[in-house]
Amino acid sequence: MITPRVDSSDPVHGFIIGWITALARQVEWLWVITPRARQEPLPENVTVYEVGRDYSKGETVFHALRNFHRVMRHLTCKEPVDGIFTHMYPKFAIMAAPYAKLKRLPLVMWHTHTYVSWQLRVAEKLVDCIVTASRGSCRLKSGKIRVVGHGIDTERFQPRSSDRRSDHPFTFLSAGRISPAKHYEVIIEAIAQLMQQGHAKPFRLRLVGDAPTVEHQSYLQELERLVVSRNLSGCVRFESAIPHSQIVSVYQQAEVFVSASQTGMDKAILEAMACALVPIISLPDLAPTLGGYAGLLMYEPGNTIALADRLAKVLAMPAVEREQMGQALRAIVQSAHDIDALMSKLVWLFEKLQGKA
Repeated sequence: MITPRVDSSDPVHGFIIGWITALARQVEWLWVITPRARQEPLPENVTVYEVGRDYSKGETVFHALRNFHRVMRHLTCKEPVDGIFTHMYPKFAIMAAPYAKLKRLPLVMWHTHTYVSWQLRVAEKLVDCIVTASRGSCRLKSGKIRVVGHGIDTERFQPRSSDRRSDHPFTFLSAGRISPAKHYEVIIEAIAQLMQQGHAKPFRLRLVGDAPTVEHQSYLQELERLVVSRNLSGCVRFESAIPHSQIVSVYQQAEVFVSASQTGMDKAILEAMACALVPIISLPDLAPTLGGYAGLLMYEPGNTIALADRLAKVLAMPAVEREQMGQALRAIVQSAHDIDALMSKLVWLFEKLQGKA
């Protein structure tokens, strides 16, 4: 398995620890290659190779490439490897392809991003299969694409064990990288309309995530100005991203997860649903995952009036009814997107490619 990072504290890549652990349960031995790794409690049948460059020593990308190819040569020549799984970045598949071809090993790439890059196009020619969460999560036209659902650790992502204090404000939550692609301004405008309606029940919006680039920081500043101009400073709060290992508690402190993203099946939405939050979204790919609640919980992309309407309906809903809905949605995630089910599909696919299934 070749993956970007092995670090449970990372807000973006922390979930990879769960994937490694779940995949290790399905295989005899798992070798993980990554540019960045931290000491983590992993199963005994997992070996992690960190192949990134050491910036403190002035190492360049060529040092990282040398480390990567040294490990790949060792594993494919000395260990009983049955297949290569590349995770997230198409460049990993390109780099692994020569070893897969030379040793006749199945090469499977995980990809969930709507942007069709030149690297993705090249990787598609080299891999045996592309696995993705939904059809809209990989918009390349290819017969090699297999939709297998997402991998959510539903044992870890669970509803809160007890009700919160009655004086706790009703919480709308959106979590993820602060990026223009997430369209947070749509959510803020909808909250402004909700405020104007004068609901008796107090509520708040938490926006949890970092702005890692200069462009993203500029966008964050625009959002902060929008909050001030709409007089929402009292109910809208921006919060820095937290380690993925701690994100469950953030979900458990909210009632509703709100998303305006159109960038493919968002893992955060499914994690929130696993915690029995009610999602209000505009992503068509997720409509089947909402079951019979799609009409109530989905709105047209960018339509702040429709979003405000959905928010108002869920806000006014009796707590018991909303919690029942959350439990039903959690059951859908358990059925269609559980991490162990995903890893079973992945192992079956490798066996099929090897001609064993």
